[in-house]
Amino acid sequence: MNKTTSTTQARAVCPACKSLNTFAHYEHQGCPSAPTGTTTWEREAWLGPDGRPVSVPCPDCQDGIPRPPSYLYCENCRHQWQV
Repeated sequence: MNKTTSTTQARAVCPACKSLNTFAHYEHQGCPSAPTGTTTWEREAWLGPDGRPVSVPCPDCQDGIPRPPSYLYCENCRHQWQV
């Protein structure tokens, strides 16, 4: 998702250094398309209108089920947190 996709979403801000260089780490355990049974992926960390991270479907099996991120992290200071 890019910044022009929706006006109801905002980029997550790192609580430690206030950077917008934040990403979300997702895991789909039991993914039928993953040889190991788990698919992991990362993408820019966006928050919905309720302030929670945006859930997205697994890019491997494309089952359409939105999954919340396991955690958010900052590329600048390496801080990890959950929302």
